[in-house]
Amino acid sequence: MIGYYNKGMTPGLAKLLDAGEPMEATVISTDPAKVLAARSEVLAHLRRRL
Repeated sequence: MIGYYNKGMTPGLAKLLDAGEPMEATVISTDPAKVLAARSEVLAHLRRRL
């Protein structure tokens, strides 16, 4: 995944990616750049009313 992840989020995200957890990412802001990364079912839950 391309994007900036803050130092607090990086260890947890790296652990999930190293374990092979399927992840999706979506851009939630471009200025400043913000990316939300989560399992597909979590993102689907968050998008359910869009």
